[in-house]
Amino acid sequence: MRQPFLLQAGTTNPLVRILGFLAGAVMLAAAMFVGAFVFLAFLGLAVIGGLLFSIRVWWLRRQFRKAAARHQRASGGKTNQQSGSVIEGRVTSRRDD
Repeated sequence: MRQPFLLQAGTTNPLVRILGFLAGAVMLAAAMFVGAFVFLAFLGLAVIGGLLFSIRVWWLRRQFRKAAARHQRASGGKTNQQSGSVIEGRVTSRRDD
């Protein structure tokens, strides 16, 4: 049987070792640069999303405050919670008959 060709793990040629080390260092630096770029891109998207979300919440709160002020003016300046009035009622069940 013929054995398959395998690359030797430990080559003794110093030029090949130096070139391999340099190629590995360049690839590692490139991988770190691309990883940092992708991380910063996602971080930027998260910041923009958070900013848009906070602006939307601010806008909705502003609209709710305006609507509450309009409602308060329309009801004569007092609401049930502010005037302290209590609404009483009586419940009659049909099962009791």
